[in-house]
Amino acid sequence: MSTCTGCGEALGTGGHMEAQGKKYHTKCFTCSHCSNAISGSYLIVGDKVYEPECWETIRPRTYCHGCEKEVPAGEQYIEAMEKTWHHGCFTCVLCDKAFDEYKYWTYAPDKSLKEQPIHDPCRPKAEESTYGDEFARLPPSWKEYYDKKKADDEAKKQAETEDEDAKKKAEEDAQKAKEAAEKEAAEKAANEAKEEPPATEPESKDKNYPPCFACTKPIKETSMRLYGDNKYHFECFVCTTCKKELEGNGPFPMLEKALYHHDCYPWKTCSNCDKKIEGPVLSAMGKHFHKECFVCAKCEKPFTGAFTVKDDKMIHSECA
Repeated sequence: MSTCTGCGEALGTGGHMEAQGKKYHTKCFTCSHCSNAISGSYLIVGDKVYEPECWETIRPRTYCHGCEKEVPAGEQYIEAMEKTWHHGCFTCVLCDKAFDEYKYWTYAPDKSLKEQPIHDPCRPKAEESTYGDEFARLPPSWKEYYDKKKADDEAKKQAETEDEDAKKKAEEDAQKAKEAAEKEAAEKAANEAKEEPPATEPESKDKNYPPCFACTKPIKETSMRLYGDNKYHFECFVCTTCKKELEGNGPFPMLEKALYHHDCYPWKTCSNCDKKIEGPVLSAMGKHFHKECFVCAKCEKPFTGAFTVKDDKMIHSECA
């Protein structure tokens, strides 16, 4: 006795139907997906019956790895890299040319992206591409990656520009504040100087006495110390540093009217030879030099004009 393909029970004498050589109870001839009774067209896959609309919803699909679009049922395709491809998509992602005898490499600009086939000579050029502009065909996922990378790079550049502008403004504000403070201090000092009487103004009765070059007070004693064109109290003719008497006739180093022993004088130190500068001083970049030591750090010849700085050393421009 015949049995129903749907429920497996005997067909009996009740209503039944036949489809593609298989028999069903009329009530059993329903869509295996939505369970609705089938009254029109249908598809049989294995032992199951489907309405065409339901089968279209659940049927297995094949997608091209290149363009990420579906490969229509029945259309020929290529299987390579353990993936499925449209014939037109299995070309070099950079130059879009076909591969000879399926010889290819794979490449992706980031580990998170699907790899694409590429000719070996094209790989170096692909690795240099910043935003995908060099690629003949750009997969959607790659385009999204490059768009995001470009946006991130532009945002980073904008942030760096804003940081630089903020830093520059802060430096300008600090400089203005410094200049304002210096101006205020200078004005205050000038006002205080106007209010104070001159410290060196002698009393009228002392005008007949010569002033001491060191303390500016009158020398009333019958004897005094002479040094050059200047007159001193004996007790004022001392070294400014050690306060000991200056013996002999010198010469004694002088700095802003102050006399010193030779060993007590605050000689500047040459930045080149580290020795004291007892003669003319040349200054540059906050450093001091003997005249003969002010030379190019590379060729050791003296400077006759402009110079440049490299690694904190002064050199001729042509030696840079």
